[in-house]
Amino acid sequence: MDSKKEYVVSVRDICKNYSIGGNVLNVLKEITFNIKKGEIVSIVGPSGVGKSTLLNILGTLDKPTSGSISIDSENVTELNENELALFRNKKIGFVFQFHHLLPEFSALENVMMPGFISRDNKTEIREKSEKLLKDVGLEGRFDHKPGELSGGELQRVAFARALINNPAVILADEPTGNLDRINSENLHEIIWSYCKEKAQTFVLVTHNEKLSEKSDRIIELFDGKIKRDIKE
Repeated sequence: MDSKKEYVVSVRDICKNYSIGGNVLNVLKEITFNIKKGEIVSIVGPSGVGKSTLLNILGTLDKPTSGSISIDSENVTELNENELALFRNKKIGFVFQFHHLLPEFSALENVMMPGFISRDNKTEIREKSEKLLKDVGLEGRFDHKPGELSGGELQRVAFARALINNPAVILADEPTGNLDRINSENLHEIIWSYCKEKAQTFVLVTHNEKLSEKSDRIIELFDGKIKRDIKE
């Protein structure tokens, strides 16, 4: 039986408008959906329909013009900036097309960084970070800096970093957009197998049909609205 607690993400009537040159641009129009724990959801649609805008709002990096979002039973639209920063660090993992790793730090240190920000136990952070890097196939690359890693390896580090604080949800924006086919497929397999094994909720924006077809669910946007919500 459905209940609010069953949903990791609950989006209600989200609208996002921008004022440009005296005109109002309606990017998102009354978006509503729920995501259960452990679901892998792809958000798809042509360029310019609001996919990345929606993902940024889900990640609390942007605020909706109206509507509400609850993540892990917390209404994030009611939080102030300081509360949002703490919430993001604890509850949301991010994997972007450009990995955004810190170049002066090693792979291990990059994965550990969100734990340091949370002021968690350093020994526990290190042990967990090492395990995550092993899980994504990077044992032996702990001390390598981003400049010494391939594109596929960089994205695996970014995925491990997104997992370090046991987030309620991981959000990814074209995570394999800069990778060749082989590295893309390898990263897909790592993400899918890990998320399925750990019941990790995962939401991604992608133009990759093969990637979206593997999802439990596909939410297709068109003209700022949900055109279709397709379950496996």
